[in-house]
Amino acid sequence: MADLCVNSTGRIFRRIDDGTALLLMEAFPEAFSHAGKAQTFNVTPDPMSALLPRFCVGVTNSGTGALAIIRKQGNTTEYYSGPAEQVKKQPGWETCPDAVVEQWKRTDARQREQVRG
Repeated sequence: MADLCVNSTGRIFRRIDDGTALLLMEAFPEAFSHAGKAQTFNVTPDPMSALLPRFCVGVTNSGTGALAIIRKQGNTTEYYSGPAEQVKKQPGWETCPDAVVEQWKRTDARQREQVRG
């Protein structure tokens, strides 16, 4: 088994089949290399990635510990804690992944059960 590194991102994939690893490194020598402890990568971040919103589930910054969907874009962080069905109807929240909304519903339901129980 081999560990491969994607040179453009520095991301390491561990325990790749030896034959597959050799094939990838032969076909794309600029893209892949063996992952080693001594390797360093100079990765310049994509400037466009800061413009794309990122979504996750977390707690609000209000100090109450309320559960919310968090939207980060550039230096801006917004919190949504309204009805799950309405999140994608909010301006700027249209691209919130369904998986994040579902995770929020599950986590919220779990918290409510713990409070009741």
